[in-house]
Amino acid sequence: MYYPHMKKILLSLTLLPLLLTAQEPLPDDLKLSLGAYFVGNHKTTLNIEESNGLSVGLNLQNLLNMETDTASAYFDGYYRFTPNHRIEFGYKGVSSQGETHNGKKYDKIDLSGTVNSGLDINIARLVYTYSFYHNEKVELGVSIGLHRTAINLDLGASVGNIGGDLELVIAPPIPLLGVRFAYDIYPEWEVLFNYDLIALVADLNLPESPGITGISGHMSDLTLATEYRFFDNFSAGLALNTTNLNFKLKEENFDLGIDNSVVGLAAYASFRY
Repeated sequence: MYYPHMKKILLSLTLLPLLLTAQEPLPDDLKLSLGAYFVGNHKTTLNIEESNGLSVGLNLQNLLNMETDTASAYFDGYYRFTPNHRIEFGYKGVSSQGETHNGKKYDKIDLSGTVNSGLDINIARLVYTYSFYHNEKVELGVSIGLHRTAINLDLGASVGNIGGDLELVIAPPIPLLGVRFAYDIYPEWEVLFNYDLIALVADLNLPESPGITGISGHMSDLTLATEYRFFDNFSAGLALNTTNLNFKLKEENFDLGIDNSVVGLAAYASFRY
């Protein structure tokens, strides 16, 4: 008579430990990360190619005594409106200053006297990511988006007919294509891989250089990160990042190319909701 009820009670007692240990999914709709970006290696090469085929390459960190290790602010995050669709946003800046008493004149660049120089790169991005594969441990996605890059190169000297203060504002909409990979080693510990490729098209602000006819180039950004959740809504992470920028300015008599590579480590804290 009581056997059916006893059977239900025994089944409930058997499932009770599983019900007590079951957890709600960790919050992941909104993520805001803020930290510092420490540059460990910064290299900038100025390539001057003349119309007669002659060329010269100048390492600005060595030639102008520019800094190779600096620190700047780091901001990143996303809003996930479905498990497979999210909007990403971020900002990163790199700055390098230098002073030299080289006193030399090159074919196209005059460094006589005291030369104060600087290079500032500021990158902001807004990206849509579609996760075509997403389960409780793995997420794979592709990204497309917009970015704004502002580059200020102050050589403290003229290069041919190009003024020493070179400001490039690369304004949106500029295409950005990328891939995303995330893997949860444990529910609290994950590793991430992001790669973006950006084509450069610039509006130039060179009032002293009317001979400039155009600009072309590209930029790539690769990040490998690991994050650990100390609480459901709080995590901290480390991200190894490398950024490579290559572009060329076309002048009437020569081309001016700038190759810039940065390797750095970001340390940040994240709020999730």
